[in-house]
Amino acid sequence: MRASNWTLRSGGMAAVLLMANAGGVLAQGEGYPTLSKDEELRLAISAGPLTVSQHADIYVMGKRGFEKAIQGSNGWACIVVRSASIRTTLAPHCLNPQAEQTVLRAFLLEGALQAKGLDAKAIDAEMMRQFNSGELPMPSGPAHAYMLSKGQRLGTNAVNFKPHFMLYVPYATNASIGGDPSKQQFPFVGPYENHPLSTVVIIMDEFVDPAQVILPSR
Repeated sequence: MRASNWTLRSGGMAAVLLMANAGGVLAQGEGYPTLSKDEELRLAISAGPLTVSQHADIYVMGKRGFEKAIQGSNGWACIVVRSASIRTTLAPHCLNPQAEQTVLRAFLLEGALQAKGLDAKAIDAEMMRQFNSGELPMPSGPAHAYMLSKGQRLGTNAVNFKPHFMLYVPYATNASIGGDPSKQQFPFVGPYENHPLSTVVIIMDEFVDPAQVILPSR
C-alpha cells in the first residue's frame, strides 16, 4: 500500500537497536530494512502501551511474509508494517482485537505480496480487489491501533513522526470529519483518505522506547 504522505516533523532519527546478531536476521526483499528477530520483536511490542503489547500476538517478517513469533493472551496483535513504495518504512502497529480480526488480515496479505517481490502499484491493486470482493474484511468497530514506538521510520526521510492513536473509519476523509493534517493538535484523517484503511489520527504525548521492552522467554 502507498506510504504515508503526512507532514512529518522529525523528532530525531529512529532508534537504532544494536542487536544485529540476536535471534537471527529476518530478510524480506531487496531494499527493505533488515532486522534481527529481537530487533523486530522489540519494535513491534513498543508500538502499544506495554501493559497491552507485552501480552499480544507478535508477528515478524519472514521470507514469505509475516509469521507469528509469539502467541499472546489478550486478543491484541503487534506488527511492524513495511511499504513497497517507500522501502525504508518501519511502521510498528499495535492492533486491538477488532483490528486484529480485520486490519491484520490486510497487513498479512500486504507482507506476503511484498515478499513475492510485487511493486507498490500491483500490491495496491490486489488489496483493493480483495477489499471490493469481500475477501478482505473492512475494519469494523471499534477497530483501532496504537503507533507509539520511538523506533518508527515513516515518510521519505525515515524519521519517527509522533506517537499516535488511530481509529479505523473506512473511507473517511478530512472533509468528512473537519480534520486538517497541518493542524495536528486536532484529530485528522491519515495516511489514507477515502480508503478501506482510512484512520482518524489522534496525536499522543509519549513514545515507547524499544530498548525498554522486556522480551518474553521463548
